[in-house]
Amino acid sequence: MRNRIKLYFLLSVFVLLTSAFFPVDRIRYFLSPSIRGDITTVKKYPVNFNDTIPNDTLYQNLSKEGYPLSYYRKITTGICFDNKCRMLDIILLWDITGRYLGFELPEGEFLSKTDHEPFRQDEYERLHNILADEHSPLANFSYNQLITPQISFLDVDAITGPTAPAVLDYVVQGAVYTTYQLWHFTYGQAKEEVEKLTIKFLSVDLILKILDSENDADKMWALDHIKGYVTLAPVLREKILQFINNDNYSLAERAISAISPLELADEIFQEAILEKFFTADYSLKQQLIDKLTEVDKLSANVICKLADNMGTLNVAMLGRVIDLFRKQHVVDDKALKKVIPLLKHENSFVRRKAYGLLMSIENQNQYIKDALKEYTSNNKESEQWL
Repeated sequence: MRNRIKLYFLLSVFVLLTSAFFPVDRIRYFLSPSIRGDITTVKKYPVNFNDTIPNDTLYQNLSKEGYPLSYYRKITTGICFDNKCRMLDIILLWDITGRYLGFELPEGEFLSKTDHEPFRQDEYERLHNILADEHSPLANFSYNQLITPQISFLDVDAITGPTAPAVLDYVVQGAVYTTYQLWHFTYGQAKEEVEKLTIKFLSVDLILKILDSENDADKMWALDHIKGYVTLAPVLREKILQFINNDNYSLAERAISAISPLELADEIFQEAILEKFFTADYSLKQQLIDKLTEVDKLSANVICKLADNMGTLNVAMLGRVIDLFRKQHVVDDKALKKVIPLLKHENSFVRRKAYGLLMSIENQNQYIKDALKEYTSNNKESEQWL
């Protein structure tokens, strides 16, 4: 009886002592995905990851609608240096845009540092934050640069020293190689394969879902994968126009770039772009007017509205609008009458631009001829700017 009680006591102590090192619950850390939904199907894709891990499978999680929700890869390998190895058993996850999404460990597994010391919670959180940084300087370190070499006094051979100071800010202390390897697994071939697979599923509906993401990087990815991938259905046009505002320059820039010249053949869409032009900051104004230069034919309404608002534009923007008119071979009388006063503009750059436009017109009306005659009599150097 006493032996049984003693055995029970020893087992209880063992469980208490080991519970801190072998958590019962699975350890997992996740960021918000671009699309939320229930996973109903998992597909396997064989991939050559071009790394040291033998596992060559990328798993794709699909929704009931058939679009991807996330991807993951199972990684089992030894992290070794100086003949000391620690086993790494982890699942890395990616969002459908290729963005790092998180990691989880199989039940009972944990990450360890030097001498097999388990990670603390704050160290898991630090690793999670490090892996979320796509632009980490870890990209520029080689494997051998992670430690500081020291010279042995017994011989001339270099021996392993402490972690290199330049690396300390970008790794989990005591788990330098684990951090380094996981970061490179995250942003290696797997990320590219994730994006390639998602592109195969692209549709207007999927792009719209990604554009509703809480993450700006996801939105920019979606905007970068519109032109050449999907057509601008009316609902997608409206969504793109919403991004063209002064609140977020990066998103506005990507939204403008997402519009193809073919889509701008629609005159109503041209006018919607022009409305954005009038309310945009200067930097966006430049991009919007440059986007209108890609149009084969500007609508009459766009030409008239631009001409009517010339008085509100600064010198540089006036030059761009005049260049646009010249490229479009504008011959509309009302628009040209708005240009004629620019021959007397206080800025010589604007005067020369207006002169060049009016001189390029083949069939000049008498009032244009008279305006040009007056200009040339007052500006003998004008011909050199044609």
